[in-house]
Amino acid sequence: LMEWQTAIAVGVARGWSREECLARAREEFGTRFNVDIGQEYMLDHVIENNVNALYKRMTAPMKG
Repeated sequence: LMEWQTAIAVGVARGWSREECLARAREEFGTRFNVDIGQEYMLDHVIENNVNALYKRMTAPMKG
C-alpha cells in the first residue's frame, strides 16, 4: 500500500495528470503484483481503481 501511495504522491508532486499516473502505475505495478488465478483480466481494473482513488484523495482541496 505504501508503494502505491508513494508512486501516486510522486506523480502528483511532479504535476502529472491522472492519466500519466495511471500509465506509470500500469508500467510499474502491472507485472509485479499478481491477482488470483483466473482473475488476470481484472488486474487493469484493480490498478485503475487504486490510482483513481489515490489521485482523487491527493489532489482534493484541503478542508478547514
